[in-house]
Amino acid sequence: MNELQIRRAAELLQNEFGTEWQAVAGMLGTEGLRKRVGKELTSFMAFPERGNGGDSHWRGNCSPEVVASILRYVLDCKRYYGKDISQFTLMDPMSGSGTSQTVADQFQVRSLLYDLNPSPAYGYGNWNALRNDVEDSADLIFFHPPYHDIIKYSGNMWGRPTRMTCQDARITRTSWKN
Repeated sequence: MNELQIRRAAELLQNEFGTEWQAVAGMLGTEGLRKRVGKELTSFMAFPERGNGGDSHWRGNCSPEVVASILRYVLDCKRYYGKDISQFTLMDPMSGSGTSQTVADQFQVRSLLYDLNPSPAYGYGNWNALRNDVEDSADLIFFHPPYHDIIKYSGNMWGRPTRMTCQDARITRTSWKN
């Protein structure tokens, strides 16, 4: 589908269903919305089924389908450009219950996992993203921090909670050289 066809389809849906056309399209399915020129990675991702991996009992746990879609896209791009993927490494600095590990295993790629939990399911524990450095490098870093304020930490388990507000953030310009 080209851009003109997509705009026309959106117009037809809006004319037929009114302002609720997006909700209707969502109920009908999102497969077509996710596909674009043979690639399944867009700014819109929806997975009716969560998939297997990690522990969905943790609030904010990421679906393994999100990690798999991003990893598949990056690996496909590397293959397309003739890059070696035999030593490909996926890093997750907030690995939680190990969702990224499950996906890395599926794709048979190396993974480096870090987490604040002193005894995580996989990877290195007792790693604080606000204080500790990463001593490794990776081809892809999947970073899925806890949602802004989804969990209010007491400080009893891992120390005093640290909150960063937009006013606290300092963004600096970095120059990258090849």
